[in-house]
Amino acid sequence: MAGNNGFIQARLSWILPIVQLPLAIVMLEWGRHSGVQGRFDTIFFPTPALVCKGINAPATVLMAMAFFFDRVDHAPLTILGSTLDYPLFLIGIVIQWFLVGKALDSWRSSAGGPLVWTWSRLILVGGPLALLGALSFYESLQGFLDPWRWNNRTGNLMQSVLVLLWSFVLIGTPALKLAQRLRVPK
Repeated sequence: MAGNNGFIQARLSWILPIVQLPLAIVMLEWGRHSGVQGRFDTIFFPTPALVCKGINAPATVLMAMAFFFDRVDHAPLTILGSTLDYPLFLIGIVIQWFLVGKALDSWRSSAGGPLVWTWSRLILVGGPLALLGALSFYESLQGFLDPWRWNNRTGNLMQSVLVLLWSFVLIGTPALKLAQRLRVPK
């Protein structure tokens, strides 16, 4: 896409997934190989893994879909040695950052002001975004109320702050688009 001054502008819809996916893999692997400090009677999640899941909070929805493939009478389904939630989370990260990049590309290229969503887009896109934002807000509150949830207070609080920020974006985007829609003369 040619810019105003002839330079080629990079498309964030491609750059963000290309950057975020390896970053997420590094953080998850760093967390996987960081040692647990002590023996716990509950699960321990290392700080890099919690921060990665906070940065990519919307992608955890896809990771949760692995639950539908779990069966009590069989061993967990694995792909390349990982349980199904790991590759689903990585796919979710690519989708999440592609959509974020696409929205930012659209915002950068709109010279005539912000794009006003149609009523159908507000319902079909804004509704699920707001619902995901509300669920993210609830999850972040649970993290603040129970900071020792994963035996890692620092990591849990960092994840909760990141998820709270995502909840504001996920609720705020459709709310702003609704406000723009209501201001448009009929």
